[in-house]
Amino acid sequence: MKRVHALAVLMIIALTAVASGQVPRTISYQGVLTDAAGTFIADGNHTLLMSLYDNASASTPIYTETQTVVVVKGLFNAIIGSVTPIPVLVSFDRGYFLGVTVDGGTELVPRTPLSAVPYALRAAAADVADALAPSATGIVRSVNGQQGTLTLQGGGGTTITNSGTAFTISSTGGGGTGIQGVQSTDGSLSITNPNGPTANLGIAPNQVVKSVTVGATTLRDAVTLTAGSGITLTPAGNAVTIAASGGSTGIQTLQTGNAALDITNPAGPTTTVTVKDGGIGTAQLANAAVTLQKLSSAGATSGQHLAFNGTNLVWVTPAAGGVQTVQSTNNTLDVSNGGGPTATVNVKDGGIGTTQLANGAVTTAKLSSAGASSGQVLSFDGSGVVWSAPGGGGGLTFPYTSTAGTSPDMFALTNTGSGRTGYFLNTNTTTIASTLYGETASAAASNGVEGVSAHGHGVRGRGNAQGSGVFGSTVTIPAGGSTFSIGSGVSGFSDAAYGTAGVSYSPSHAGLYGMGSSGADGVRGSSSGGTAGVFEITNNANANHAIEGTTPGTGAGVRGLNTATAGVTNGVLGETTSGSPNAAGVLGRVVPVAAGSFSAGVRGENNGNSGTGVGVYGSQNGSGYGVYGTTPNGIGVVGETGGTSGAGVRAAFTGGGNGTALEIVNGAIKLTGSSKAAFVHTASSGNAYATNGTQIDNAMCDGDANAILIVTQRLGTGSIYNPNPIGVYYTGSKWAIINEINTAIPVGAQFNVLVIKQ
Repeated sequence: MKRVHALAVLMIIALTAVASGQVPRTISYQGVLTDAAGTFIADGNHTLLMSLYDNASASTPIYTETQTVVVVKGLFNAIIGSVTPIPVLVSFDRGYFLGVTVDGGTELVPRTPLSAVPYALRAAAADVADALAPSATGIVRSVNGQQGTLTLQGGGGTTITNSGTAFTISSTGGGGTGIQGVQSTDGSLSITNPNGPTANLGIAPNQVVKSVTVGATTLRDAVTLTAGSGITLTPAGNAVTIAASGGSTGIQTLQTGNAALDITNPAGPTTTVTVKDGGIGTAQLANAAVTLQKLSSAGATSGQHLAFNGTNLVWVTPAAGGVQTVQSTNNTLDVSNGGGPTATVNVKDGGIGTTQLANGAVTTAKLSSAGASSGQVLSFDGSGVVWSAPGGGGGLTFPYTSTAGTSPDMFALTNTGSGRTGYFLNTNTTTIASTLYGETASAAASNGVEGVSAHGHGVRGRGNAQGSGVFGSTVTIPAGGSTFSIGSGVSGFSDAAYGTAGVSYSPSHAGLYGMGSSGADGVRGSSSGGTAGVFEITNNANANHAIEGTTPGTGAGVRGLNTATAGVTNGVLGETTSGSPNAAGVLGRVVPVAAGSFSAGVRGENNGNSGTGVGVYGSQNGSGYGVYGTTPNGIGVVGETGGTSGAGVRAAFTGGGNGTALEIVNGAIKLTGSSKAAFVHTASSGNAYATNGTQIDNAMCDGDANAILIVTQRLGTGSIYNPNPIGVYYTGSKWAIINEINTAIPVGAQFNVLVIKQ
């Protein structure tokens, strides 16, 4: 059944009367039901809960009745009391208020006061005339709510006598227990609650001591104060003075339940507890209580230390002669001085022998070249190790350096066997040094290193640790006052296989690594017809990225640029063939938990100002989502615009017929910000309009005759209520809320306003 939240009710209430006989205890009730806009509620059966109150603001009704009534064009009729009889206690001898609730909603406000029609007033008078005229005198209408023939009886020592119209009620004392008689004129014995049924006897103030509370115990009746040791009790009138006799000096007696002495003085000044000289001994001093800050340096000079001289601890100067005693548990002697200067440990001559020298400790840097000539090597001459020319006869003498102008090859080796043609090994582990280095200074497209293979790799390099298997760089050559770079750091050509192939067996290093400096490209791939670069993972179990771009600067990790000026082009195209949930063609992710303002996993920007471009465009050919955003607590999708004619988010239905442009699944629509389209308008004398309205002054609707305003009346604790149907009206420059029945809107009445633009 439809619930009606706001109703305007017109009621005609009459207490029906009959020319003869008793007044029937029913009320004829007629009304018109409309909604807040003044539209009749739907025709048909509606449920009314009708309640009678003896006060306009009472919370509990004295009578309720539920009826189902037929409503036609808002009009209904009901006979209150026809379903649930109105009890006799509802005597209609005072003002009553009717509250109505429609279809289980909230009770309508304000409540309607009941009034009698003229014939009902006459019918009530006629009904009284059959019994007793309202102006009749000389009678007792009722005693304690009882009517009719009543008899007064005395009991329990009480007698009732009458003399004419006077009744005397007397009570004589008896010989029983309890109070036999009470007479008081001075207030010493007060009897309260004269209307009963229970009479309270109160003792006048300052007459007795009711109780004495000691700690958590309350004593009553006869309480005796007893003085303990050192305590005296001195009564004087109503006061008892409790005094403690003093001792010699200081605190004589102290009792505490927590073994602590706490002296506080919330009002100040601070109370100090003084400890006697020598009061804190070894037993009172906790272990580790004496920190470095507690030690006094009185009498000490720089460099001295505490020592025991056989009697006391004293400051002494360390004995001369260096380190006197060294004890070590790890067989090492570590001398350090973080604040400087450097501490030096001297080793005696001949103190380091073969045993003390670790294997591999003597590096080339430790060897002295004194007495050596260029090209000589260390060798054993039968007596000792000496510098001499390399032996063996023939071959090359290293280091070997030569310059010649030969053609075609300056150095050529041919191997007809299955071994390597050349093997070069660099065992240097401390500095950056190339095992094989090729460089060309030719202005033509020459190569620093060139490798050609009929089947395998032209050049194959494998780098161990952090080195490169093959490393190539280009050289900038001056030409005509300017500089230019030609050639490639590493260049590979192939008729069928890969021009350049990089393979890495390390899980943390690259198979192919390119580095560019001063604005150059680290790796560049180009193609006149095929794909410029392909990165492929063939292992289905490999969860690594096929291509990854990282940068510590402000540039992009991966940048896609399409330089075409026409056609449907893409800077970056991401595709996925997976049909699984949450698969993505392009995935953008913000990693920090505390992300920066407006940081984005995927950001789309449109730098055009023609009004036709799109920052982020999402489309879906089926019934899925073009753009989908989720969040557990924040905002799934945010759209913003800084222009007055733009829109932060635009929802449009572009199909034929009537479709849905915006769908909200669960949840309410929330308006926030300093310029909300929803606001509260309060009627005041300053914004009154005509004789029946209040004018709205708000930038959201001012000067906009095409705006759509949805207005509801606001009622709460302390609010002023406007009990009339309302409408809205455009005055030519602003909008106004008006009462449709041409009555003034009360000052202080409040309205909720929602503005919709079109």
